[in-house]
Amino acid sequence: NQLLNLLENHPEPKKIMEQVLLLNEIRKSKPISFTKRKSKAGQNRALIKDWDSVLFSRLQKSKSKFKNATALSYLTGLRPEELMGGVQIRYFNDNLQVEINGAKVKYSDGGEVTQGMPKRKIKLDLNCEFTQEFIKMLGIEMNGVCEVKIDNKASFNEFLNDVGEGLLQREK
Repeated sequence: NQLLNLLENHPEPKKIMEQVLLLNEIRKSKPISFTKRKSKAGQNRALIKDWDSVLFSRLQKSKSKFKNATALSYLTGLRPEELMGGVQIRYFNDNLQVEINGAKVKYSDGGEVTQGMPKRKIKLDLNCEFTQEFIKMLGIEMNGVCEVKIDNKASFNEFLNDVGEGLLQREK
């Protein structure tokens, strides 16, 4: 009844019928299923207490070429792909600024950015104890500039696994 009233009173009844038919087809079709992504929140709850202090303690003792990249990843959340391109660090006017070239950037044929951020800058909190430890690890002086870069993503990931050993609580 409602459909008939709508069709009689609508200036374009043919469009209404097309939309109704389309909706009926959609209802008949197989529902789209989405796989739920695993949240990292569960993994975070499994971390031992003071895991970040343990991590930085291990990094300070490490002789690995990946220790600075690991600390920087912790402080900024950047991707290994971004480290492959090199990350600029500037320490000036009591600021520690990290400049990251984006890894997931796509451009149109005309050179316009269509996806991602080509470059982003992050200012690290100098009051954070881990930022202070990172500055010591880098050996960077005020008004200094340096680059943190990795040359092999697989080796970097292997180092992350090694240095992160035991930071997760064992299942009971």
